[in-house]
Amino acid sequence: MSIPGPRWTCLLFTLALAALPLPARGAEKVFTAEHKIRLPGGGFVAATETWTEAGAARSPRRAVILLNGSAFNRQHWAIPAKGYNGTTILARAGWFTFAVDFLGVGDSSKPADGTDADFDTQTEAMSAVVDYVRGLRGVPRVDLIGEGYGGGIAVRLAANPRKVRSTVTAAMLYDSPPVAGPLTDPAFIGILESSPDGYFFIPGAGSTIFMAGAPQAAIDYVTATQGGSYPTPNFLAATDLPFFDATRARAPGLVIFGRQDFIVGPHGVDGLVREYGPRGAVLAVRDDAGHAPRIERPEIARWFWDRTLAFLERPRHP
Repeated sequence: MSIPGPRWTCLLFTLALAALPLPARGAEKVFTAEHKIRLPGGGFVAATETWTEAGAARSPRRAVILLNGSAFNRQHWAIPAKGYNGTTILARAGWFTFAVDFLGVGDSSKPADGTDADFDTQTEAMSAVVDYVRGLRGVPRVDLIGEGYGGGIAVRLAANPRKVRSTVTAAMLYDSPPVAGPLTDPAFIGILESSPDGYFFIPGAGSTIFMAGAPQAAIDYVTATQGGSYPTPNFLAATDLPFFDATRARAPGLVIFGRQDFIVGPHGVDGLVREYGPRGAVLAVRDDAGHAPRIERPEIARWFWDRTLAFLERPRHP
């Protein structure tokens, strides 16, 4: 028998590979890389990237950037408890996933004066991150997931639909003043405004108030990783609502909301949903969820990711 030529050998090998079973969804190995993203005006943003081989082979490729709330660093997206590790969930769903630290937070560069890391400066830095991710991974448009302060940045960046494909936001403040929480306390606001270096220390346990019903392992991880000094503009931005203009958004948006949100009340995002872009945002609402559905009890966290992944696959306007 004659030996097949190189062309036929390659064809047979390709067909053999195609016949192999694909790994079950959610079982792929997740790869991780650390990045220091240099900014045009100086400084850098620290980012952790996660992906799978299946995601890298996807066509067209997808990438998502995760934007934190006021008092969180990028580890908050990677809580190592079943159903809570958002970076792994997104990577296994086919996205290059970038969790980032804002300026003055975590491993990103830290201005001497935290007030220099204001909302405009953070938005410019995240715009540079968008360009970095698009160039690095060959993704024409990225998706953004933001919570609270980070959600405001996501909506602001969504004004450019040539670069941003969609936004998902949660734990949001917009035009309704908070009905509870530290921003309703003038003494707390006074402490922020009088900070000598523009930073304020928040203990890691401070955010566990939003984790009702979450597994103890998740609560312990958040307590251990989220404590630190954060720029005061991260908090003070929300003392003058709205601190971003949702009407300028053009990429489709999803707002995730719990009616038990004790920070803004049961209708706290109505204005955001109505004013988002030219046609409004899609609203995913759950009556028994609170301010931060992603980190609440397991069934609510699962609901958050089910709604998020479904929207990311097919972003749409209402």
